Amino acid sequence: MKLRTLAFLVGAIVARGADLQPLITTTGKTLVAEDFSAAEIPATFRTLESAASFSIVEGALEAVSRAGQERSTHGAFMVKAHDLTIAFSVKFIAPGSLFIGVDGYKEEFKGNTHLVRFSLTPERMAWDEHRGGPESKHAVGEAMKAARKAKQPVPNATAEQLADPSFFHIEDLTSREIVCAAGEWHDVLLEVSGNELVAQVDGEKLRATATVADAMKNRIGLGLTGRGPVLIDRVRISENARRADGEKALPSLRADDALASFAYILQADSFAKTKAAAVERLAACGRDWMVLDAVFSSGEPWARADLDAICAGQPGRKVVAYISIGEAEDYRPYWRTEWGTRKNLTRAAPVWLGAENPAWKGNYRVKYWRPEWQALILATVDDAMACGFDGVYLDIVDGFETFEQEGREFIDDRVNPESKQTYRRDMVDWVKAVAARARKTQPAALVIPQNGSQLLAHADFLEAISAMGIEDLFTEGDKLQPRSHTSEVLDHLQKMSAVRKPVLLIEYPKSDARKESARIQAKANALTLLITDRQLKTMGESGPLESTKHRP
Repeated sequence: MKLRTLAFLVGAIVARGADLQPLITTTGKTLVAEDFSAAEIPATFRTLESAASFSIVEGALEAVSRAGQERSTHGAFMVKAHDLTIAFSVKFIAPGSLFIGVDGYKEEFKGNTHLVRFSLTPERMAWDEHRGGPESKHAVGEAMKAARKAKQPVPNATAEQLADPSFFHIEDLTSREIVCAAGEWHDVLLEVSGNELVAQVDGEKLRATATVADAMKNRIGLGLTGRGPVLIDRVRISENARRADGEKALPSLRADDALASFAYILQADSFAKTKAAAVERLAACGRDWMVLDAVFSSGEPWARADLDAICAGQPGRKVVAYISIGEAEDYRPYWRTEWGTRKNLTRAAPVWLGAENPAWKGNYRVKYWRPEWQALILATVDDAMACGFDGVYLDIVDGFETFEQEGREFIDDRVNPESKQTYRRDMVDWVKAVAARARKTQPAALVIPQNGSQLLAHADFLEAISAMGIEDLFTEGDKLQPRSHTSEVLDHLQKMSAVRKPVLLIEYPKSDARKESARIQAKANALTLLITDRQLKTMGESGPLESTKHRP
């Protein structure tokens, strides 16, 4: 009798309270249904050259990576289908890397080869694909054998080789950090539909788009590297068909499901002594998204090569440029010396320029709806996109609040006598104009406003943005925010959740107790949390792994 029992439902897996359902497909004919109940390895699973590395242990398939193996442990389930859903449960007995390969027929190979691969470790999940032709694959394989025999590292591919479509290589598509603890069972569901790939691990999701997966599949491989062993159970492989609403789910999966962590650094010249050092540290940091000032320092902008190097450090990484659209800053290139500085504006200052922000020296209130101001900022957006940023991160979007204030009171939806519409509507139109400008250069540009969650009441604002940044939701330094504030903002953010767009939460506590409180509440509300310093000079803490390592 098996030690674990589970009810399998068509199109869903129920395990330990989880309910993993396909997100873009419906489940069809079952091709493999294996619970490993017998004492012997079932005929449905082929051990290939790794027969000694597989066995049945406590009603599950155990895979072991043994010392001295020339190749990784690998076996396979044979199938025949174009589009597939693959579901199983996994337990890492010791840290290692589990690979699920999807193999199929490719004309240029005149036979079968690897198409795409899902990999899982206790810390990360990822998708990659195999690119290139058969001759190159053979040559690369021989070079790897020779390097292993000589106990030398495998040489890295050159830029010229990677630019050659016939050169064989494994191309990372995307990845994200997760917590998949060893010694516990975890549930996995993979969807391969055409070139669209979706993975779920205990409800955490990862989506990718391949270029070679839209082919007939004939084998689902199972591989293991590292110390192992790993247990596999409750395998279900089925045909699938794209859901009628599957296309609608894809953009939102791309936006939020690859985002587990982010960095927010506006003083990169304090973060690292040189730009080269900053690029190296940022590339290696492991964060999914990054918000950087549009320039490294006042005299040294980011180059496209810098941003390319930072993005290359992690598959799927996005780097967006910080731009304040609701306040003017006297240290920016657009600032004219004849306007004056630090509280002493001259008569030459433009009519759209207002008083200095007492909390941030050198920052000035602006009439953000005025075309003269907007022209300066749109030029800044053009410069950022020309440098190779993946989008823009817009600060002081809540600048409308200063115009709604009357003494100690705030007048919601106050009308602007200049524009004859509300100050909030003016800001919505301004954010949309910035989004249109960024997407003129890069149609997929991310547009992320910070704060001003009241604007989510405007459907066109919600549609225009990719994500939203929120500061000080649960804490204000080491003080707790009033419940009324937190509840109001969370109520606004429900609209983001409804359309599955991510929320980047930035909190600035210093005490361990307040940090832990922020982590708990961020997780409960499905917000991507960064705990960092108010001056934004450091990497801070973000992501599930960094959160758990600080807990007692």
